[in-house]
Amino acid sequence: GVTGTPEPALRRFELALLGHLGYGVNFTHCAGSGEPVDDTMTYRYREEKGFIASVVIDNKTFTGRQLKALNAREFPDADT
Repeated sequence: GVTGTPEPALRRFELALLGHLGYGVNFTHCAGSGEPVDDTMTYRYREEKGFIASVVIDNKTFTGRQLKALNAREFPDADT
């Protein structure tokens, strides 16, 4: 039987679809500075730009660790 939840497979499909449609997202570099994302920093997605460092932490921000997991198509917890 199938175990686990469908979310990881769905996230992989969504990311692949976005890439095929030309909307690939750069999860590895800050769109503001061009620097690699830092595991301990917080980032917010800006339309048509990408992930930019943010001092605000809320349900619309991601840590660098989460962005790296998304880039690797790894979804170890509910936050990714």
